[in-house]
Amino acid sequence: MTQLDLPQISLQRYVELLKRRRWQVIPVSLLGLVIGGIVAFFIPRYFVASATLVYQQPPGDSAVRPNEDPFAAIVDSARLTIPSAIGPTIKGLGWPEGLVADPYELGENIEQIKARLVVGEENTGKDRQFARIRVTYKDRDGVRAAKFTNTLVETWRNQRIEEQAVAAREQQTAANEQFRQAYGAFDKLLEERQHLERTYSIDPSLDQLAQRALSAARSEQLEKSAIELAAKKAEVARLEVTLAEQQDRLKETPARIEPDAALLGAQVGSSAESQQLILQLKFAILKASGFHPGTSYRRHWDRTVAQTREALAKLPGGIAVGEDGMLPNPAHEKLAKEIAATDLQIEELRAVIGPLQQKVDADTDRIANLAVGYGKYERVVEQIESARERQRSASDALDYATQMVGKLGSKPPVSVETLAQPPPRPTEPNIVLVALLGCLIGLLVATMLVLLLDILQGSFKTVDDVERGLPVPVLGGMSHLETEEERQGLQRGRRRVTLVAAAFVILTSGVVLVFYYDPTRLPPFVRELLDLVLGA
Repeated sequence: MTQLDLPQISLQRYVELLKRRRWQVIPVSLLGLVIGGIVAFFIPRYFVASATLVYQQPPGDSAVRPNEDPFAAIVDSARLTIPSAIGPTIKGLGWPEGLVADPYELGENIEQIKARLVVGEENTGKDRQFARIRVTYKDRDGVRAAKFTNTLVETWRNQRIEEQAVAAREQQTAANEQFRQAYGAFDKLLEERQHLERTYSIDPSLDQLAQRALSAARSEQLEKSAIELAAKKAEVARLEVTLAEQQDRLKETPARIEPDAALLGAQVGSSAESQQLILQLKFAILKASGFHPGTSYRRHWDRTVAQTREALAKLPGGIAVGEDGMLPNPAHEKLAKEIAATDLQIEELRAVIGPLQQKVDADTDRIANLAVGYGKYERVVEQIESARERQRSASDALDYATQMVGKLGSKPPVSVETLAQPPPRPTEPNIVLVALLGCLIGLLVATMLVLLLDILQGSFKTVDDVERGLPVPVLGGMSHLETEEERQGLQRGRRRVTLVAAAFVILTSGVVLVFYYDPTRLPPFVRELLDLVLGA
């Protein structure tokens, strides 16, 4: 038979093959069971100790969203931080693993212990009110395992509570400092507000709208005063121009003029005597003008003119003519009076403008300062409100931090629910499970060997094999002829194997059942052996 003529693979074929080879498969499976039990017997056995922690929601933790597990972060933190307490625990217990001086060796020892430590949670769900955390540790010594587990959870619990207490005290200190700063800032702002009220004469009883209305009224009054001041200054400027024009005309107008009849008539009135003297004066002046100075006629008429003037001066309201023969110019005197009046008006206006200017300047400065002061005052008032709000927030934060410190001291969030008890016997690994696993592996190995041998063997086993392997038809077959003695011997051998295997399984099962239900019926050495092997 060539490689290409191998029989086709069929599940039914192999099932029938395993039925025929069952006397080879069963012993190998029993051998695997025995080897698995022996291996399990020599595997190191560990005592498993467990303790349970209950973790409530710590005070001060912010609420999570409705669709989140409120304790997920706490459990994850416990898985990370509980192993970190191994070092302090083994040092506190005085274990040799924790007293080594070499940091590397100490780290290796801690890692070995950490490998036998399991931290898990027993309750889950988004609606749970607390987290139940189970800490499990396995060791070759049951008392040592229980003591380590209890010390570990207690050490971690104390560390956790101390960390939260330290954080709460730091928060309390920070809140106290924040409250002190807010209180100091509030007092400084109050002092600044009082200083502004005194400096700018601000009435604290008025609100900001009233203060602004008062400031607007003062600005309006200042504007009126400024308009009045500008009008008076314009009037002074106009009078100064008029005064300059009058002074120019005064310079051009002579102060004294020669008296004539018209002037004298205007001065002395319209009486008959005055009119006659005026006519004589006009005639004497006319005559004198007709002669040359120094002549006797001229001197005569000059004396007549002088005498007539004296006569006019003696009349009521008359005008005395000076020695120079000149009279004061009425136009000059009028201009002089007008100049004096204009000058007086200017002086009066200036007398009013000075105080008014000072008042306007003072009001301008005062309003400008008040605008600055009101701005500062409004900012200070706003800052006072903000400082008051910060003070309230700081006070609330301080009260909350104080309450949190008190809660952590009276009711810690984490507590030990159950302590680990020394287990009476080792429980890991499970020897029965290891033995059954060995039996299963033996069964698989035997099955694979039988199938492999069947595939590698090139002989014909069935009529179909012959028909597929040879191009000739099968005319007949011949069975294996065995003697009666061979047949009986084969049956006896199979019967013995079956009885021995059944007896072994029944005996083992019975002993195990008796050990679990009533171990006192077993001999002491069997009980001790099963206690060591099964550890249940």
